[in-house]
Amino acid sequence: GSLHDLRDEVAARAGLPTPDYSASVPTTTWPAIAWFVFAATVAALIGRLGLSGAAPAGVDRPDQVVWAVAATLAGILASVTAAFGSSRDRSDVGSLVLTRLAAGFADLLRPLHSANVALRVRTLLTSGVDAGTALGSVGVTLAARAFTHLAVLYLTVRLSGSDGSIDLVDHPDPVQVAVTAGTVVVLIAANFAAPLRRIAARDVVVPLRSAPAGLRALTGHTTRLAQLFIGSLLVPLATVGAMVAADRSVGGTLDPPSIALATLLVLFVAALTPIPGGAGLTEAGLVAGLVLLGERGTVALSAVVLFRLVSTWLPAAVGWLALRRLRATGRLDPGPASPAQPTSSASGSYTAR
Repeated sequence: GSLHDLRDEVAARAGLPTPDYSASVPTTTWPAIAWFVFAATVAALIGRLGLSGAAPAGVDRPDQVVWAVAATLAGILASVTAAFGSSRDRSDVGSLVLTRLAAGFADLLRPLHSANVALRVRTLLTSGVDAGTALGSVGVTLAARAFTHLAVLYLTVRLSGSDGSIDLVDHPDPVQVAVTAGTVVVLIAANFAAPLRRIAARDVVVPLRSAPAGLRALTGHTTRLAQLFIGSLLVPLATVGAMVAADRSVGGTLDPPSIALATLLVLFVAALTPIPGGAGLTEAGLVAGLVLLGERGTVALSAVVLFRLVSTWLPAAVGWLALRRLRATGRLDPGPASPAQPTSSASGSYTAR
């Protein structure tokens, strides 16, 4: 309507620049290698100190490893579907797949998912999407993913505590609980330090503020909305499926709702910390959560290591190749910054404000 036209005209005359995410797009791989070594060290320490010398469980059901891989691939496909549905503009599926794979690798390079967001925005800018549309598309995807993750987490809490309480194998050591909680609080509070606050304000907050505009642009396009929210919903479900399969592959017997509760809660908390990819923290948290809810320690450690290899570290290696492909084909170079262009309501685009 006329209000949208007026808003677009004001934004265009204001000469809003295209955000420059070039500094946030990863150019090196060494941080990912360092975080992998750190995560492996944490897992080794858990095995040495937490299992009292007992050998971790081995894989006795290879078919479940295949299911874990399949669930991970399903999660990647669901993520691509959500990204495809986040914009009314026509998108190149090949670029979306490469970007999704590369974004998983980028998450291991910079804190607060900033490299992930930058990669997605610059890929859209290179494809010819204007700045407002790119920010809104990425922002609404982030918001939808967070909403559906919390919704599934709430459901698992209800299922795990359907009898009024969540069953724990034993009361946890108060000292360990205090140390764990203090560590998490310190890590989350670190986000408010000046360097991390600047990264968040530049790379993450701007797209999130554009999410309402991105959602409004999808109004009336039920197919795209369905792709966005169904794809976003399937991502945490696929993640849980991969964790359940990993647990079963090493002889685990913990019920799926409890596995889902531990997995989704730990991944959510890890995402709030500045540690790229939640390296180390996720491994330790998942092992502790599974053991607390009833899984054997030897099984929990093996299941978590397998889960992280299948769902994070191996896809990250593929993501490195995808990132190289994006660079080689010029899909990360949108050129010099330019003012955001006005768009008509018929096109369904929106302008950064």
